[in-house]
Amino acid sequence: MNTPQAAKLLTHSFPEIPKQRVKCITNGYDANDFSSVEETTPTHIDPTKFNIVHTGTFHTALGLKRVRQKWINTFLGRTHKGVETLPRSPHYLAEAISSLRKSHYEAISDFNIVFAGSKEKADSDCIHKSGLLDLVKFTNYIPHTESVRYLKSANLLFMPLHSIESGPSSIIPGKMYEYLASGNPILATIPQGDAHDILKKSGACYICEPTDVLAMKKYLLTNYQRWKVKTPQEKRDIVYIRRFERRALTKKLALIIESLS
Repeated sequence: MNTPQAAKLLTHSFPEIPKQRVKCITNGYDANDFSSVEETTPTHIDPTKFNIVHTGTFHTALGLKRVRQKWINTFLGRTHKGVETLPRSPHYLAEAISSLRKSHYEAISDFNIVFAGSKEKADSDCIHKSGLLDLVKFTNYIPHTESVRYLKSANLLFMPLHSIESGPSSIIPGKMYEYLASGNPILATIPQGDAHDILKKSGACYICEPTDVLAMKKYLLTNYQRWKVKTPQEKRDIVYIRRFERRALTKKLALIIESLS
């Protein structure tokens, strides 16, 4: 299985399978992707600004649809529990930045927010309604090498995940490992679970619940102020992060195969 929680769920759901026969090898990153990428500033990065970057796709449209469905269920007296998808969008980040603009207007003028990846109408509508069009840039679809350049050029990486009402989450987006490999600070708005545990152990990650706008606002301001006075980044646990490099993961797989002979 490719997450620890998924391995636990498998043995829980199928107790007839001995636990020692279930192993976890996560997804990871290729170090060569970062060492070989062209060292030039991507188009939408402004070296004079505080660059907040998200790579990949959002789930804004699906999140809004589920919010409407939840309202209908509540109106009809039904219970509706499970996964909330809207947090996996720019919705709550936009709320945090809009609030920050009211309290720290001069700071926000230094912000440059880049969403590097495929864009849907719901994404641009979200930014338009929040009044942040002057701060946000969309790249649309870009090749992987260009995505890596944006990761390396960021001052803060934004990684949102869904909200879950019960139990730890076993979802780890593949890009998380590349976020770690970039060496840059990460603002992770995520539930308890595997992604939370890995990011916490890696260091230099600012973690809060997916809908906690006040915490997002606090972490954004903290990171901005560190950038403004050129404070060195907090140290990452490089040894821990390197265990997710694909050569290390392949070695782990080889040892498992050898143990079967």
